[in-house]
Amino acid sequence: MPDPTPIHVMHVMEATAGGSRKQLRYLVQGLRQAGVAVDLILSCREADPDFTEDLRAYTSWGCWVKSVHMQKQPGPWDLPLVRSLAAIIRERRPQIVHSHCAKGGLVGRLAARRADPAIRTVHTPHSYFFQNLQGVSMKLGIRLERWLGRRTDLLLCIAEAERNAAMSHDLIDADRIVIAPNGLPADFASTLRDRATVRAELGLAADAVAVGIMSRLVPRKGLRLLPDAVAAIPEAQRLALRLVVYGDGPLRRELEARVRELNLRPQIQFLGYRPLAERDWLGFDLGLLMSRYEGLSYQLLETLAAGRPLIATDVPGNRLDKPGNPILYVPRDDSAALAEALTALIADPDRRQALGPRSAAWVATHYTLQRQIDTTLAAYRRLLEGNRSGT
Repeated sequence: MPDPTPIHVMHVMEATAGGSRKQLRYLVQGLRQAGVAVDLILSCREADPDFTEDLRAYTSWGCWVKSVHMQKQPGPWDLPLVRSLAAIIRERRPQIVHSHCAKGGLVGRLAARRADPAIRTVHTPHSYFFQNLQGVSMKLGIRLERWLGRRTDLLLCIAEAERNAAMSHDLIDADRIVIAPNGLPADFASTLRDRATVRAELGLAADAVAVGIMSRLVPRKGLRLLPDAVAAIPEAQRLALRLVVYGDGPLRRELEARVRELNLRPQIQFLGYRPLAERDWLGFDLGLLMSRYEGLSYQLLETLAAGRPLIATDVPGNRLDKPGNPILYVPRDDSAALAEALTALIADPDRRQALGPRSAAWVATHYTLQRQIDTTLAAYRRLLEGNRSGT
């Protein structure tokens, strides 16, 4: 049902790949269906190969779309970018500028304040960039986020872990934080391809225990320890294992070299980037998520929604505090613990079968896209009501 109060929001994002890309597309479609006018300022510099499909979708939904060049690292080149975005904002006159990820959050919030201090600023971190830093760099990153926090009307988090990190580092006042957890569409399960088709395409034998990973191959996803963990699995279980990695990134060559060195090519296969990879989950017996830190991973939600057990690292973004959580956790950066967890599930098909229905029901109960859209809309309305009342 369309929102009776007209809302015009502009989204600013640089990280048009992976989960942040997916979250924006889900969110924008839901907002448009609710009658919200949506503008998009996006960088396609490091986008997924098929991101042009998203651009076509946004246009077909009636969004105004502008592509700009954003460099990932901050620097003096951001000053003219902020001025350029401020001019666009003044021309488009949105009521809300909603920024995403590190670079979009930096230039989007500064440009909004420069364009018109009355514009409400919303930011979604999709995890914090300083979580990948150490020492002085991490301290400077936290200081930058605190400074930007004073220029943020609302921090709209995709998970409790983001809210907790903001509070622990004093990034923004607690009363300016709302959690709108990532969620999946109600029809997600109906989009999945059947098991036989997927396994035939991938060359997976009927008796193989197939493990799926759908991830960008970057350090934060924790995949460096994967080959050593597989090598540590007892031979009897390892011979039954087929681990398929969907995704690409700067670590691919390093990972493939380590797989060859350990003679694990029969067990670990790298497919590269594949559009709509999440539709293949029925072809697997379980999923693996090894992130060193997270916001709230779509791979986590999609694996469980497909009725597949999931082994995940015990980091805040993966540790979801909902009743009946079916995820099997292992410590971060611990290849021995990962090998032990994989060995146990490979050898226990009854346990895998028991976890599947629990997993699907749990996601359907706690992590729906409609709840995320409704929470986001309510947060937008409260900000605009505050504007009208002068607060």
